[in-house]
Amino acid sequence: LLASALRRACKINGEPVIQLKTAFGGGKTPTMLALYHLFSDKKTQKLPLIKLLLDELKIKEVPNASIAILVGTAIDPAKPKIIDGQKINTLWGYMAYQLGKNKGFEYVKQADQKGVAPGADTLVELFNEFGPCIILIDELVAYARNIYNKEGLSCGSFESLMTFVQNLTEATKRSN
Repeated sequence: LLASALRRACKINGEPVIQLKTAFGGGKTPTMLALYHLFSDKKTQKLPLIKLLLDELKIKEVPNASIAILVGTAIDPAKPKIIDGQKINTLWGYMAYQLGKNKGFEYVKQADQKGVAPGADTLVELFNEFGPCIILIDELVAYARNIYNKEGLSCGSFESLMTFVQNLTEATKRSN
C-alpha cells in the first residue's frame, strides 16, 4: 500500500489523486503517516528500509511538498479555528491555510466565510501557487456525519462538503 501510494505521489504513473481503499484496520492511516514523514523530513528518506523502497520504485528523491492534514475526528465543525488571528471555518479554509499560511487562505477566504465550496479553478490556482501539494484526509465520513442535516454551521453544509470533495478531485487532476 505504501509503495503504491508513494509511486503515485511522486507522479511516476501520472496520477496525482490517490484514494486509499481498504477495510477497517487495513492500514490507511499508517500509510498516510508514512507519506507525511517521507515528504516532510528528508532524513526519513535515508532510513535503510525507506532507501530500499525508493530504490525498488526507482525514485531518486522524494520532492519537497506543501502538506495539509485534515482529520475528520479531530476538527470540530461547530467551532472555527483561530490561527494567526485568522478565523477559519471550513475544511477547505484549513487546507488552504496549511498549504500557504495566510497567503494560501486568501485563495478560499470568501468561500470559507460563506460556507460554500471554492470552485475547482480556485483550487487549481492554490495548488499551482504552493505545489506540489500532499493533502492527507482521514476520517472524512466521521466529519460528514457530524454535519449531515445540520443547519447554520459555520463550516458549511453537508452539500458544500460533498461539492468540495468533488472540486478537490477535479482540481488535483488539473493542477501542475
